[in-house]
Amino acid sequence: MSRFKADDLVYEPPVENASRALVYGVVALLCLVAGIGIGLYYSWNVEPRIERNTRPDQLREEDRVNFVVAIALDYAHQNNLDRTFNLLLQVAPEVEPSQLAADTACELKRRGRVQTSADIAVVRHLIRIYSELQPGMQADCDLEIFATSAPVTVAAPSPVPTQPPTQPPVATKTATAAASQVEVSPSPVLSTPAPTSALQEFQAIQVVPQTCNPENSGVIEIYVREANSSDGIPGVEVNVTWNIPGGQGRDRLFTGLKPIRGDGYADFEMVAGETYRVSLPGRSDPTDPLVAEQCDEAGTIRSYQVVFQSQ
Repeated sequence: MSRFKADDLVYEPPVENASRALVYGVVALLCLVAGIGIGLYYSWNVEPRIERNTRPDQLREEDRVNFVVAIALDYAHQNNLDRTFNLLLQVAPEVEPSQLAADTACELKRRGRVQTSADIAVVRHLIRIYSELQPGMQADCDLEIFATSAPVTVAAPSPVPTQPPTQPPVATKTATAAASQVEVSPSPVLSTPAPTSALQEFQAIQVVPQTCNPENSGVIEIYVREANSSDGIPGVEVNVTWNIPGGQGRDRLFTGLKPIRGDGYADFEMVAGETYRVSLPGRSDPTDPLVAEQCDEAGTIRSYQVVFQSQ
């Protein structure tokens, strides 16, 4: 009787089947990686999820600063301290609103964002906010240079010398010598140049009607950007006007309140049949009329995109 060893009962698969299984495994792994990549590309670029109801306290640090800047501009126009207090409280519930205003003013200074007269005005609004919310409060940085406006010195006009009046010559019987005759030339008439319109700080470089989209019906999307750049400018006041019986309707917006759409973004919802104009008050001319007209049988209102750029 023959005896078998344990090694004789071990099954060894053919080399061809093992290599085929390895190929299938690699193909399956590549398909999995490709599927994940396509899914991420589609969700990030083709149809990204837009969050529209972000709370102020959920914003990133940079966006919080821009939001507080917008609150300061709102306070400058509304002059409502209670409203400003509540808005600041929404940005950082764990921080005193007066402290948040002071910290934001210092943060703007540290980042070098106080360059123009508009930036200085924002810092002064913030100083006014925390000074009124908590009298006697001092910021953690030196803001004294922004606290008051620099005095304006008006130079007194220099006196203009006047020539004494010339006495008329006395009439004589003899002819006066030609050399003594004085020829008086008429004074030249200076023409006053025609007044020209002042160059505005911003210009509407793009006013484009959008395609008819029921999910984005009747919205004016406004972007305010730096010159030759796609960088948005937060905290810019935007006016939207329309005609009403006996006057003109107006709504005031500020850019940067929807950071997910960009720092320089603001939008306005139109009413069917109205005609609107958009402008940056004191900084741009108004756009051409934007008509809120229906673009399909379902009642969808055509939207517009307006882009302002600094000059």
